[in-house]
Amino acid sequence: MKKSTPAKRKTVKTLDNRRRARTKRDAEELPLDASWDTIYTAGTPSGTSGDYIDDELPVYQGETTQTLQDYLMWQVELTPFSDTDRAIATSIVDAVDDTGYLTVPLEDILESMGDEEIDIDEVEAVLKRIQRFDPVGVAAKDLRDCLLIQLSQFDKTTPWLEEARLIISDHLDLLANHDFRTLMRRHASERRCAERSRQSDPVARSAPRAVDPDWRT
Repeated sequence: MKKSTPAKRKTVKTLDNRRRARTKRDAEELPLDASWDTIYTAGTPSGTSGDYIDDELPVYQGETTQTLQDYLMWQVELTPFSDTDRAIATSIVDAVDDTGYLTVPLEDILESMGDEEIDIDEVEAVLKRIQRFDPVGVAAKDLRDCLLIQLSQFDKTTPWLEEARLIISDHLDLLANHDFRTLMRRHASERRCAERSRQSDPVARSAPRAVDPDWRT
């Protein structure tokens, strides 16, 4: 195991403190019979992939006194996690800031768990489930990551889906700057390169063509 740096130890300590503070606050402040229907605007979140036990769920719109972390933790409690995965999910939620982005590396979250039986793959798996919570794309590392997560929720047959992924992956800066002329020029150039690559592929060139049978014989 790699030796922890002072910065990493500070991050791990911060996550531990947040977890203890959340546990204490939940025990002291949240009534057992609290109804979330009276706290959040009613609606149905998208991208939950069937994790919830109820189809009627509120949607976080940032318009109440409750925090985003509170809303995410409510969804964690409704999700059929194992005890270990729920603990991981809690640590991930504690590492999400008010804008919805993950603020620390997964390696630091893993170290904060203090359990050698948990590996980074399990932390990543729990993160992917949280990123499908409402709002979709929460706990992303940055805007590009968030948008790609949101696009992954669309049906694969959605028109222009691949083009949207390409723009977000490679040209988000142009999109943010409204530089549509350069964006269109680069996109056209990439399409021409892809077409030339296909034409130079001997397998693609020699692909058999469909022949309609002659039923008159």
